[in-house]
Amino acid sequence: MSRKCPRCGAENLPEAKFCESCGFSMDAEMPSGEPTRQLAPRPGSLRDAIPFLTGGVDQAKARYDGWKQKKTRSETERLHEAHLEEQRQQAEADQQGPQKETFGRTVSRIVIGLLALALLIYILLRNPNLPPWMAMKMANEIVGRDVFE
Repeated sequence: MSRKCPRCGAENLPEAKFCESCGFSMDAEMPSGEPTRQLAPRPGSLRDAIPFLTGGVDQAKARYDGWKQKKTRSETERLHEAHLEEQRQQAEADQQGPQKETFGRTVSRIVIGLLALALLIYILLRNPNLPPWMAMKMANEIVGRDVFE
């Protein structure tokens, strides 16, 4: 929630005592309900130099700090919104993608495992330095039951 300045209509923090844009008291009431004018404060304008010229350094520092806070808040809000949008897109991608991808990966891993097992058994049975009975015994141990008897 933010408070609008009764004088210029600028958005301020709810706990602000004075307007960040024009310096008007947030507790004071204007005679009419509408703001009298719209101010667009810019650093470097004559209105900003007046506190320095009149010796109101505290007021000038408060105004400068207000600009910095306002800029930081807007940047923080923009980054927060971008982060939320990125998380939302990531969540949508996670909901759609893994179901098809997981099934495909599972099938491909099973096929690759079976091919590797078949290749290993073929190499064991075709090895000329390994006696056939030893190759069959090793193949049975790999498979887990007596297939090659």
